Amino acid sequence: MLVDPTSDPAVAAPRWVQADNRGTIDDGDVGRPAFGIDVGSDPAVGRADVSALTMRATLLSGGSYVEAEIGKVRAMDSRPGRDGDDAPRSPREVFLRLVNGVCEGPYEDLAGLYAEQTHVTHPFHPHNPPPLRSRSELHEHFTAPPPVARTLNRKPVDITIHETADPEVIVAEFAYQGQVGETGEPFTVPCVFVMRIRDGLIVESRDYIDPIASARAWGRLDSLLTTLRPSADDDR
Repeated sequence: MLVDPTSDPAVAAPRWVQADNRGTIDDGDVGRPAFGIDVGSDPAVGRADVSALTMRATLLSGGSYVEAEIGKVRAMDSRPGRDGDDAPRSPREVFLRLVNGVCEGPYEDLAGLYAEQTHVTHPFHPHNPPPLRSRSELHEHFTAPPPVARTLNRKPVDITIHETADPEVIVAEFAYQGQVGETGEPFTVPCVFVMRIRDGLIVESRDYIDPIASARAWGRLDSLLTTLRPSADDDR
């Protein structure tokens, strides 16, 4: 199990990496605080795919290519992965494929980013659902109909990926941002994912999603508040 990111030595010295939703990467200041801790320049972070940390990329037309100081690299959605001839995808790439897929689909492919046996929790969910422990459970989760007949046109924004001393572990801060298709109402749902990704597959993830902002986006805020409000029986 992953432990709290504020106390786990594996995530005590992350480097600061900025990425947009199509894979543009910018190396930030080592030592910038994350989750209330001081982050340093632990040499162990060098094991966590630091080659990307030297890249300063600028997104060009339509997200098809990025231009970097080290040359041209393909955008995240066109790089080879486990199904190509190259090595398994990096944790950063797996995360970006996941959050873009949540917004754009195809939803039936998302479970393929997870290991056959995995452990995915949603600690902020008001109903405290059980962990998702298998690829088949993740497939049901991603392909289930939405809770209400509402269309959320969204994209992941403000992505910051903290790479850690453990090359399998990343901490990703971002938000789902967009508009409700039926009403045009804007929304932003902040999130933090703490993920362990091994051989290009997610083996564990704690997905912290703002429950209030999510309920508001789905038009279910009143229902959420009713669920959380103590009943008369609870007062007895």
